[in-house]
Amino acid sequence: MKEMMLAIDQEMLFFCLVGVGFFVVCLFVYVVAKDRDTHKRLHRFEGAITSLAKEIYKTQKGVEKFEQEGNKIDFLNALDGGNPSEQSSSLQEKITSMNKKINELDKDIDMLKSHYDEKIISLENKLREYGHFTSGGGDIDEKKIIDMFQNGFSIDSIAKELRIGRGEVEFTLKLANISSPTIK
Repeated sequence: MKEMMLAIDQEMLFFCLVGVGFFVVCLFVYVVAKDRDTHKRLHRFEGAITSLAKEIYKTQKGVEKFEQEGNKIDFLNALDGGNPSEQSSSLQEKITSMNKKINELDKDIDMLKSHYDEKIISLENKLREYGHFTSGGGDIDEKKIIDMFQNGFSIDSIAKELRIGRGEVEFTLKLANISSPTIK
């Protein structure tokens, strides 16, 4: 009897496992189908958004073109609408106003240039105060470089001490006809 109950329990367990497996497979198929459907919808939305973006771009270009054409038409109407003396005076007024605007812009540019030149000079001076700039290419103390090298300083230590490039030290030593194993 016990064996029979055990056999029934095993069959029941087997059917339960088969049922759970079937449920999992059905669930997986459902998820895959929904994923494909979602992917198709997203693809359609992407296409719609792309076409809307293209339409917006075309509309913006059309508006710009329309505004340019409107400006041309206003200018041509001003030329066509009256006697030649009115046309020339209208044209002269427009040219004068444009010339004033150009002069104002030129003054603004000059003012900004002088402002930024002053800023650059003040920043350079601040950096010099902190010792980040070298004294300049022409102010290298050649005698000091030669003396330090003859006193046993290496090229790297001379460059570091004087805050100049290693190449400048080597170049100065070459010009002084001092040979070193590292200078060729």
